[in-house]
Amino acid sequence: MLIRISLFPKGKNFAVSFVDDTDFSTKANTKPVYDLLYEKRLRATKTVWVFRNQRSSSFRPEIEKTAPSIISGGSTLQDPEYLDFVENLKSKGFEIALHGVSAGNNLRDETIRGIDAFRNIFGEYPKINVFHQTNIENLYAGSAKLDIFILKLLERIVHNSDYQGHKCASPYFWGDYARETIKYMRLPFHSVKNVNTLRVNPDMPFHDRKRPYVNYWFLGSDGSNCMTFCKLLRKENVDKLQKERGICVVYTHFAKGFTHRAEGTYSLDPNFSAVVNDLAERQDGWYPTTSELLDRILSLKMLALIKKDHTFYLHNTGNTDIYSLQLMGERSFMAKDENLNVYNSSADGILKIPRIMANSSLLLATPKRTALKVRGAGRIEISQLSRMKIELSNYIGLIRERLPIDY
Repeated sequence: MLIRISLFPKGKNFAVSFVDDTDFSTKANTKPVYDLLYEKRLRATKTVWVFRNQRSSSFRPEIEKTAPSIISGGSTLQDPEYLDFVENLKSKGFEIALHGVSAGNNLRDETIRGIDAFRNIFGEYPKINVFHQTNIENLYAGSAKLDIFILKLLERIVHNSDYQGHKCASPYFWGDYARETIKYMRLPFHSVKNVNTLRVNPDMPFHDRKRPYVNYWFLGSDGSNCMTFCKLLRKENVDKLQKERGICVVYTHFAKGFTHRAEGTYSLDPNFSAVVNDLAERQDGWYPTTSELLDRILSLKMLALIKKDHTFYLHNTGNTDIYSLQLMGERSFMAKDENLNVYNSSADGILKIPRIMANSSLLLATPKRTALKVRGAGRIEISQLSRMKIELSNYIGLIRERLPIDY
């Protein structure tokens, strides 16, 4: 008998999570977006810059300039009004993450100072960092993000970039501090078009032993501006995601076309409002912050099936409790926890467990003591095959769109 571990809490069958890149973001052009999300009880992860940039965003040191960022507009936490706006978002349950400490290249001491300033402002380190554009301190970007030889060669020919955040001898090195303070990094791929991000990267979040300064990586589906966002999350795509019991991590820029300015005020794009309303009406949808989503998947990876004699146990090998666990079987079965609480599945084979404590087990049993197999949340260490699949998906998408090779 096969038992599947649901990735979602009780009553939920699919998930959508938003990562908002802070490029171009101001309070005026972004607040209406978050007001709607808050009203509809959808949460999001908003990235920020801590400081105004002192240099250009340049992936080779010899082309770096002491100049404003090539990204025009976009506020930082040094703007008191914007800081107040961001702090208010956090108080409402939105996640605040990092987009690098500034929009331009940052030396090691500047990056460390920015991360520490983030902690001083928000009371915690950022759980998520998203690399900005071509900042030279980006970790394992350019050809360093690739394992497939022909793609590495192509990247070197097209861009000849020299990202240095992971190079110990570089003045831009901060890999050790990244590993110490930041849990998740977004893979620097931009062209995943599948609404079900897990279809492309079923091991997300994952660790890559070839890139040890990053604790865990995650992938995002392309919702980079309002048009691509609405295309990605159009009704038929969300229907498909719902049917597949999938997860969509949407990488977007809420400052790119989601609001329109007229007579000095910003109003929401109607297509975006329609997408949000459609999501909110789907009662079995889960809309967490991105780190909340990744934390749950990671905790479920810690579940292991252990056989002792003729008895099967589902053991939580992690150091955190798992709440609202759903197990889905082919037919009825039962579970008993270490406090002798008994849980029986419904007629359709769904068993709901309020909590499985860290380092504790559930006894699993079927009426005829059928041999059990458990399908879980994927592996923590990514395989070479899975890594290659991600790389190919990205570059095939770029070729189809006839875009230049992404950074």
